[in-house]
Amino acid sequence: MVRALLHKVEKYVKTDIRYLVKGGSLMVTGQIAVSAIALCTSIAFANLLSKEAYGTYQYILTTVEFLLSFSLIGLGRSVVTSVSRGHEGALDHGFRAGLIWGTGALILGVCVGGYYLYKEDILFGVGIIFGTFATLLITTFKIYIPFLNGKKLFGLTSSFTVFGILIPGIAVIVTLFQTTHLLTILIVFFISSTLTNLILFVLSRRYATNSLEDPKMIRQAFHLSLDSLIGRVAALVDRILLFHFAGPAILAEFWIAQNIERQFSHLFKSANSVALPKLSVRSYEELRQSMPRKVLLLYILIIPFTVGYILITPFIFQLAFPQYLSAVLYAQVLGLLLLFSPIKALLDVFIGHSMHTILYKINTGSALAQLVTTCSLVPFFGIWGVIASIFMNQIAYAAGTLWYFLRKDSGSM
Repeated sequence: MVRALLHKVEKYVKTDIRYLVKGGSLMVTGQIAVSAIALCTSIAFANLLSKEAYGTYQYILTTVEFLLSFSLIGLGRSVVTSVSRGHEGALDHGFRAGLIWGTGALILGVCVGGYYLYKEDILFGVGIIFGTFATLLITTFKIYIPFLNGKKLFGLTSSFTVFGILIPGIAVIVTLFQTTHLLTILIVFFISSTLTNLILFVLSRRYATNSLEDPKMIRQAFHLSLDSLIGRVAALVDRILLFHFAGPAILAEFWIAQNIERQFSHLFKSANSVALPKLSVRSYEELRQSMPRKVLLLYILIIPFTVGYILITPFIFQLAFPQYLSAVLYAQVLGLLLLFSPIKALLDVFIGHSMHTILYKINTGSALAQLVTTCSLVPFFGIWGVIASIFMNQIAYAAGTLWYFLRKDSGSM
């Protein structure tokens, strides 16, 4: 009886619910664990470091992440698509490509870090140079995550992802109890994360059943990287500007406020990771017919979730971040970003079918809107300028996605 009912529901929503429940529950469970670890780490930083020190720590990590924007940042999504089509050599192929295409970012890191060393700023100089090299290795090793997702091994993905953040998190928390020296904390984080992800990458290679390489993978990764470049830059420039115009303490407040919302939004991204391999092998026209109904169903879940998030946020801050109560309102407003999550599911249709022209237009348009708003407002309005720019990005992103998805001729673009 249950199977018959489930079959009727699947037929109505045109979705393999059993696949989503099986894979999604594993991914969501893993993401809950990851979010819990990230929250514990944030609590340790917020309570053991001053706002100024934590803001400086985040500035260095943001600078490193910004520099690595000029690498093959779209490789992960391309690997999922390739592996889901049977090209399991994408794991090693992607690893090699990630290192090669990251050389330029590494050179930039040496130049920026060298500038700080020239200015006799050891913390920023060593932190950026060492951090760029280590983060390039970390992100390249993490190619095992899209590889396992492409093989639909969601349980392994969750387990590996949890260990990938648990070990460095423990290492950093233990270090925080021993010292507040930022360079030591940074080095501990980078080394522990690099070694952990190296081990997980080696373990994941056991699950490759063939060495077939997808000749289109790097081309797709290159297009996805270009599509994402301006968006990634726009998403990181706000923190850099906030540090310089408002100071490290304000950056720390913004990071705490945004990080809580980010962890909740990752739960919905986990569902997208489960869906992407399926979207890659279904026709575009079929998806155009079925996806709008699924988006509406997602909103039935996301709206009460968002309301609950906004209501519970003050209690989270009182318990975990008592020094950051001034950031409660920022966190509540940022919580409204969760309402854009269902529309992002439509973008995976374009990714799964390699519709690069549409992806480029959507990503570029929304990123430019955010970048212009950020540069215009942050120097005058600080955090509120950053928040306004983020919402401008999401509104443009959603509008562009809906526009192209609903166009009848979008499949030929």
